[in-house]
Amino acid sequence: MVTFNAIPQFSCHINECAVDHGGCSADADCTNTPGNFTCTCHPGFTGDGVWCEDINECLFNGTCDVFAECNNTAGNFSCSCLEGFSGDGFFCEDINECSVDDGGCDENAVCTNSIGSFTCTCNMFYSGDGFSCMDISQCYRGNTPCDSNAMCVDTGDELTCSCNIGYNGDGYDCTDVDECAVNAGGCDSSATCTNTDGSFVCTCHTGYTGDGFTCQE
Repeated sequence: MVTFNAIPQFSCHINECAVDHGGCSADADCTNTPGNFTCTCHPGFTGDGVWCEDINECLFNGTCDVFAECNNTAGNFSCSCLEGFSGDGFFCEDINECSVDDGGCDENAVCTNSIGSFTCTCNMFYSGDGFSCMDISQCYRGNTPCDSNAMCVDTGDELTCSCNIGYNGDGYDCTDVDECAVNAGGCDSSATCTNTDGSFVCTCHTGYTGDGFTCQE
């Protein structure tokens, strides 16, 4: 009897992913399989695996809240609530600025909350931007020493008067400025300057057209 020794059988398997990532994109996974391999783009990327391109989720606004800003990143995105809102970006709610220290408004002002913002409005007989309000009540308490063509300003400590534009004086006595007396008020040489109470007008001569400062025949 002849006995034959069994010859061992060997199999040869190449891991393509071990060399140069199998030629897959740096933004892809290389998966070795028996006799083959696959390239699959990472989440947030699109392509055939050999070539992968970032998906800009912000083009579709991702899933950000309507009051949030979408920021695209490589393979991902983030959401940030807009100024005046709080939250994680996927859910944002209005901040009521008036609930804390009255929004920083002056003590003589009213704080009004609005979507994403707020306003400060000075109370009646006060003037300012709402964050700083000045008492002007003395100017409304009846007769003031100011001229009828002057503006009354109550600084809190004292009352001051300033002549309106088009008038000269110390605020207590204001006289009309004759703008036509100097260089014809800047009117065109083919125009007539007419002084009015607190102002003036330029009128092009007959046969000319324009705004009075520039006239054309």
